[in-house]
Amino acid sequence: MRLNGRTVLAWVVVLNLVASAIHYSHNAMYFDAYPNEPVWLSPGRIDLLWFVISPIALAGYWLWSRGHDIGGRLLLGGYALLGLGVLGHYWLAPLAAHTAAMNLTIVLEALMALVLLASILILRPCARAPAVAPP
Repeated sequence: MRLNGRTVLAWVVVLNLVASAIHYSHNAMYFDAYPNEPVWLSPGRIDLLWFVISPIALAGYWLWSRGHDIGGRLLLGGYALLGLGVLGHYWLAPLAAHTAAMNLTIVLEALMALVLLASILILRPCARAPAVAPP
C-alpha cells in the first residue's frame, strides 16, 4: 500500500494533536508537581491553551490539503514551533527536576513537532482542485 502526502500529513497532524493532548493534560493534572511553572499559569489556562492552539494545526492541514500550500505550511509550521515550545520546561528547570512521566510527555510532544516540521518541508504540495468544473 502506497501512502500519499495527504494521508501522511493527516496522520502526522493527528499524532501531534494526541501528543500535545497527552502533555497538556498531564501538565494540568500534575500542575503543582511541575517545577517553576509561571505564576500566571494554572491548570484551567493550560486546558484553554490547548483548545486555542490545536485548531491552528487543523486549519493548516485543511488549507494545505485543499491546495493552499503556503498558507497551510505557515499554519502547520507555526503549530509545530508552538509544539517545540514545550522544551521551555527545561528553561524553567533542568531535566532532572522533572519526573520520568513529565520528561516523556515533553519529549514526545517535541519529537512530534519535529516530525511535523520535517513533513511540511518534505511533502509535495497538494494539487489545487478547480474551483468550478468547466461546462
